[in-house]
Amino acid sequence: MILSAAGALLAACSRSAPGPAAPSPTQNEPQADYAAPPELSGASRGLGGEVTLAGTALPEARIRLAAPDGAAIGGTADAAGGWSLTVPAITAPRLVSLSEDAAGRLLRARGYVALLPAPGPPAVTIRPATGAEPFARSAAVSIAAVDYDRSGVAVVSGSAPPGQTVRVRLDGGAAGEGRANDRGVYVVSLSQPLPAGAHSIDVATDRGEASAAFQSAPAAPILKPPFTAARASGAWRIDWITPGGGVQTTVVFDPARSGRMRGPNVRPADREVAPREVRLKTLPALVDLCRLVLRARAPGLGSG
Repeated sequence: MILSAAGALLAACSRSAPGPAAPSPTQNEPQADYAAPPELSGASRGLGGEVTLAGTALPEARIRLAAPDGAAIGGTADAAGGWSLTVPAITAPRLVSLSEDAAGRLLRARGYVALLPAPGPPAVTIRPATGAEPFARSAAVSIAAVDYDRSGVAVVSGSAPPGQTVRVRLDGGAAGEGRANDRGVYVVSLSQPLPAGAHSIDVATDRGEASAAFQSAPAAPILKPPFTAARASGAWRIDWITPGGGVQTTVVFDPARSGRMRGPNVRPADREVAPREVRLKTLPALVDLCRLVLRARAPGLGSG
C-alpha cells in the first residue's frame, strides 16, 4: 500500500529562518461548497526548450502560474475544465504555484510546480510531507525523486504499471513497499532514516525494475527563500521551504533512457533492439553463408 505515514513524519521537518515566500499553495479561501483545486496532469518540453503544462480545473476558470518574485502567466480553462500553459525555456530550476479563480473563488493546488531545465524532466509537482509526483509516465518502472528532511525521514516516488506492488531497497537492504495507483504513480516511505552520504535506490515490481544513485546531506540555510537548487550527478537537488516553515529536500532524477522490463506481457516494441548499423553489418556475412550452403548442396552447378 502507499504509506500515508510519510505525511505525518515529513511534516516534522526542522524549522528554517523566516523569509519572503510565494503565497502558501495549500491555503484555500473558505467556501460553503467544496470545489477541487486545479490539477496538473502533464508536462512536455518543446524543441526550443519551452515547457507546456496541461491539467484540469473548474470550467472556464482563470488559471495562474506565479513565481515567488511576482512573475506570472495565465490562461482560461475551457468548458470541460481543460487547460494548458506554455512557459518559455529556462536555464535554472524555478518553483511556481498553481491556482485558479472561478467566479471570484481562489483555489490553490497543493505544493509547487518545479520547472526544470534539460536534462531533467520538464516539470514535477513537489509536495510537502510526501514525495514528488512525476508526469512522464510509461509502462517501464522508473524512479522520479527522493524526498527527505533534516531528520532523515525519506520518501521515494516514481512510475510503475498501475496496481503493481513496488518493493524498495536502500543500499541493498529492504527499505519499504507500496503500490502504484491507478495513474501509475507510487509513493513509498522508507522504513528507516536516511543517513548522510552516498546511497543507491533499487525499485522492483513483477513487471520491471529501476535503480538510481544519489548523495544525501542536510539542507544548508536557504539564503534566498523559498528555495535553492543545484545540479547533482544525474539529478537536480532542490532545498525548499514548506508552507509550515520546515525545509524539505527533493532530488529529481534525470529521465532514464530506457526502462528495464520483464515478464510475459512485455511487448516486442518494449524490448531492446540492436542498433541499425549493427544489423546492417551482419548482412554481408549472412549472404556469404547462404552462398556456401548453396554450393555444398549443388556441387555440379557451374561446371562444364
